[in-house]
Amino acid sequence: MKCIVDFWKIENALKDAAYEYLKTAIEAHGGSFSWVDENGDFRADICAPVVAANLDCGPTDMKIRFLSLNDGIIDCEAEDNEYGQVSDLAISDIVSAGQMQFLIEAIPEPKN
Repeated sequence: MKCIVDFWKIENALKDAAYEYLKTAIEAHGGSFSWVDENGDFRADICAPVVAANLDCGPTDMKIRFLSLNDGIIDCEAEDNEYGQVSDLAISDIVSAGQMQFLIEAIPEPKN
């Protein structure tokens, strides 16, 4: 008997769980978190995460600039890690739950 494992289904379940955890982390910071300062430069006190994303132009490393919640949906601003072009990034374009973990771990504990 051949055992078939639906890894696509497993990965989607992991991504769904990571998405919910990421939403909770953003909510803990008042609904948004930024790795850039008021001048649009990356902050020196915290490392911005870089994630792999599947875009129309192919696989791309994206450096995350800003995350926010909008009616329960995560909005993400990122820049191409190679060329620095800033654009919106759909969280669904991030290639795996493991890559989403980089986002979660890059958000510090909120200060009370």
